[in-house]
Amino acid sequence: MTTKNNTLFSRRDLLTLIGKTAGGGAMYQAMTSLGFAAESNFNGPRSSMVQRRAPRC
Repeated sequence: MTTKNNTLFSRRDLLTLIGKTAGGGAMYQAMTSLGFAAESNFNGPRSSMVQRRAPRC
């Protein structure tokens, strides 16, 4: 793990440690508590940005 001054963890290090120790649910709960897992207002790609695939032969 990357640490600063051998005492401080980065956010990523902290969340990785929580995930490895207590599992993904605890990591997600920690992310929510810290404000890193907020609800998104993403509605998908704009229709003009969607690439259409050519049909397979």
